[in-house]
Amino acid sequence: MIGMMVVINVGAINNFLFPHQISVINEEDGFGEWKAISFEGNQYLIYDSIFYKKTVTNNANSTDSIKMRILDEKGNIVLNDLIIDAGTTINLKELENNKYYTVEIWSDNGWYMLNFR
Repeated sequence: MIGMMVVINVGAINNFLFPHQISVINEEDGFGEWKAISFEGNQYLIYDSIFYKKTVTNNANSTDSIKMRILDEKGNIVLNDLIIDAGTTINLKELENNKYYTVEIWSDNGWYMLNFR
């Protein structure tokens, strides 16, 4: 019981055991083209812990589905035309640990929150 309380309430331990990266997009006009997103100030998605599940969730409160693609460090498309409905999670098992990825989205206007675990 005490161990569970420590994991939940101590941020460093929680982040180590349950790592995630969040990107919040608030787009008023839609994109009309692919746009790179950031993660709490970081330009790249990187799975640098063995505890990552390698999934992405489009928050249930997001405006709508979102279209996403992922590029490697050289700009090559690794995953293309992923459509993630609001409130759903998809696997990103193809991504490797300790590599830098650029995530780009194509969306209509609205509010979106993507949670990478």
